[in-house]
Amino acid sequence: MRTKISEAIKNTVEPEYTFYRGFIADKINSVKDNFPLVWLNPPEMTGKNTYNCILYLMIKDSKYSEQEKENRWALMENFILSAFDNIVKNDMYITDINNIKTYPNEYAYTGFGELSLKITFTVIVNPC
Repeated sequence: MRTKISEAIKNTVEPEYTFYRGFIADKINSVKDNFPLVWLNPPEMTGKNTYNCILYLMIKDSKYSEQEKENRWALMENFILSAFDNIVKNDMYITDINNIKTYPNEYAYTGFGELSLKITFTVIVNPC
């Protein structure tokens, strides 16, 4: 089911964002300067039909003002909420995405300079 979750997210966010998956701490520096990007850590099974997920949206930081940073984080939040809505409406395996929390940050994950939004959420899947 992890693969189905990853595929649903990838198919929904591309081509606006380049999709990566894996353990971010191990591989993030391999992205070089490939922004904007979405990074999905491996989903963690927490129940028979539930997975907790951590996803990162990142854009290149162009030395934004504080207000522009807030605007960019808001755009990223709106993008991912819309993506989640599309997944729930269109994916045959995913029935809901809930418990969504966002954490804005900057220069936190790469040495390339980024604005990031860490998103945690729970995916409810159809029993297979």
